[in-house]
Amino acid sequence: MTTGANPPLFTVRVTVPAPDRARVHVGGEIDMDSGPRIEELTAHQIAAGRIRVELDLAAVDFMDSSGIHMLLRLRRSAMAAGGRLDLVAAGPRVVRLLEVTGLTGILPVPRRMVPALDAGTGLPTGSYTWNLQTDSWWWSPETYRILGLAPDSVRPSTRLMLSLRHPDDTAAGGSAAGTGAGDPAESPGPRTFAGGDVDGEPFTSRHRLLLADGTTRTVAVVGEVTLDATGEPVQMTGFFVDVTED
Repeated sequence: MTTGANPPLFTVRVTVPAPDRARVHVGGEIDMDSGPRIEELTAHQIAAGRIRVELDLAAVDFMDSSGIHMLLRLRRSAMAAGGRLDLVAAGPRVVRLLEVTGLTGILPVPRRMVPALDAGTGLPTGSYTWNLQTDSWWWSPETYRILGLAPDSVRPSTRLMLSLRHPDDTAAGGSAAGTGAGDPAESPGPRTFAGGDVDGEPFTSRHRLLLADGTTRTVAVVGEVTLDATGEPVQMTGFFVDVTED
């Protein structure tokens, strides 16, 4: 399910890895508006017997105190049903908020975490979500700027992403190479951006881009690919970090 404006303020999607498990994937912003909708969807899964709730917050780029209260309520609901709530992935902003509020004791920092550069470095960082089933993207305003575009000025797409690859790297099969990367008729998959095989674990890859104004930037793609029950990739979420050296 996707809600919000275009691009959405947040996205939420549920997968069912096992009959008693529900994994809730959230992207964008968790606040007073989106929190109740996420909570309602998760409560429905618990009521359906999926009492082991796994929260994937890797693509969340903002969460305020209302999000903390939502997590605590969901934890209580899952425990009351005889289950549990686990954070299986989180971005740096969520982790930092849990640490600041002292809640890592009851909501431990996830073992599987999308790696990200410390925000204290001051490097421009934007977030993204790529639905591999529909080949649709969501970019944060920061991602647009990193790619040399005004926010909301164009519709995010795989074709646009590939068009920004530096031609020298593309021709040499460099950092942007992947299965089918050199064949425009081939539909590129997450391997093109991950820089190697994807297995559901976090990854980091580097790509050189040639922007429309002629400038060259180096961008680190940080992310994690979600796999379905058959092992097929269904979604990629994470961050773009501008690591261009002056």
